[in-house]
Amino acid sequence: MDICWTGPFKIISYFFRRNSMNKILNVVLSFFAVIIGIGCAVAGIVQFANRDKYDLPVIATVATIQEEWETATTEDEVDRLVKTAYIEYEVNGVKYGPVLAPTQKDSYSVGDTVEILCQSKNPEKFSDSNVTTTALLFVGLGALVAVIGGVTAVKSIKSR
Repeated sequence: MDICWTGPFKIISYFFRRNSMNKILNVVLSFFAVIIGIGCAVAGIVQFANRDKYDLPVIATVATIQEEWETATTEDEVDRLVKTAYIEYEVNGVKYGPVLAPTQKDSYSVGDTVEILCQSKNPEKFSDSNVTTTALLFVGLGALVAVIGGVTAVKSIKSR
């Protein structure tokens, strides 16, 4: 059986001769954007589909705040203090935490309360109280990135 490998090589060589590296990079980045966009949209859809599992509103308490200085990496940046809040909460007499808070705000102080949603069947799993909004945001932004990447890829491939 004789396999002809010249076809793919002719296509690749034509592509490299006729187009600049800038165009190739544009196509690759566009396809990458499509993949990332689809991934974000799928994550949002999964989160949206599971939103009903987070059916138990709980008031959590900020237990600790970890502070760490982030050093500037360029002249345009400045050193800054990064605060990471950890919460504790109780469901049916069982304490959970300290765990990373689902949302981070610089204004958090130890002892502040945060509303979270837990799964009544598995209280170790929790989310912020805006699980639906977050899911829809992931779907919308993911779809937007995928569409922009797809349109850019098609335009780059079609342009000669």
